[in-house]
Amino acid sequence: MVLNEQIFVVLIAVHLVTIISFFVLKRIKLSEKLRSLQNHPANLGSTALQVGGLVIVAITMVAVISFFYFSKGINFHVQLVFCLPVILLFVTGLFDDYRPISAILRLAIQLAVATSITIFIFQLTEYTGLKVIISSMNYILPSIFMVLAIFWMINTTNFIDGMDLLLVANVIPGSILFALLHLHTNQDFNISVIFLVFLSSLGAFVWFNRPKASIYMGDAGAVCIGMLLGSCGIFILAKHGSIAGFIPYACILVDTTFTLLGIIISGKNPLKSHSGHAYQIAAKNGISENNIRALYFGVSIINTLLALICIYYNHAFFWQLMCGLTAFLLSSTLFFYLRKNTTTQLFNDGSDV
Repeated sequence: MVLNEQIFVVLIAVHLVTIISFFVLKRIKLSEKLRSLQNHPANLGSTALQVGGLVIVAITMVAVISFFYFSKGINFHVQLVFCLPVILLFVTGLFDDYRPISAILRLAIQLAVATSITIFIFQLTEYTGLKVIISSMNYILPSIFMVLAIFWMINTTNFIDGMDLLLVANVIPGSILFALLHLHTNQDFNISVIFLVFLSSLGAFVWFNRPKASIYMGDAGAVCIGMLLGSCGIFILAKHGSIAGFIPYACILVDTTFTLLGIIISGKNPLKSHSGHAYQIAAKNGISENNIRALYFGVSIINTLLALICIYYNHAFFWQLMCGLTAFLLSSTLFFYLRKNTTTQLFNDGSDV
């Protein structure tokens, strides 16, 4: 059996096992204990079970580790170093789904995870794609930026998991691009395998997260997805000097960043639960959820195409700058459009809408 056939078999198995697991979890008492966020402001009143991450993260990790073990891919030491932070995030998110934990503790764990992943990526790449920057400012500032980028992506995907299929709509276009990275460069084949397995499991999740959703990702899944996307983005930046890894997710990065800045500027507690994201305010102002999802999905596809241009013109600063700026402006336009009917100040926590 050749490598491509092995991948194909693994993907089918992952998809089927994920579907079966969701059906089983919906029918046992464990699922009832994970309803703790059903009335959380971020979920727009949904009563969906928070078990998506419980299934997707576990199955994806087992499948990826098994595949690399039998195919003699990534060695066990590298797998262990990468999996331990995932397990820590997963367990923390699972506890938070069941019974919310302290925001300070949760953020501290996420920051520790982001730091460990950054150190791991440095050992793999030694920042070969950032030699020009590093020569002028050493490794400290780039490392701090990378830690914060992964940390923020972890939270960004968690914030956006509040509407049926919205997280999927924002994640799938970019994930497909990075799953196909090995077509552009064979040395990134391991990243492609991880994303292919993740997409196979996520594809099964779509059937249960579509309106009206019966299952949400929950913190256990959303934070791990954010770690995966952030780690991939930093790996591409560190190894190839390209911002392509973040451009597909510009929509949600702009939304969460602007929302957080607005809450801070308004003098409110940024650690307190709120419903001030653009998609939440748009829904409260009467824009249909289908239209909101379609807008996010459409802009995410355009941003993914911009990321593809970045990959193609990998060493051209002009194209990197133009693609990044275009994605930012396009995503910002969507953010302000969704909030255009807000009757109070532009930046708020959603409580006045």
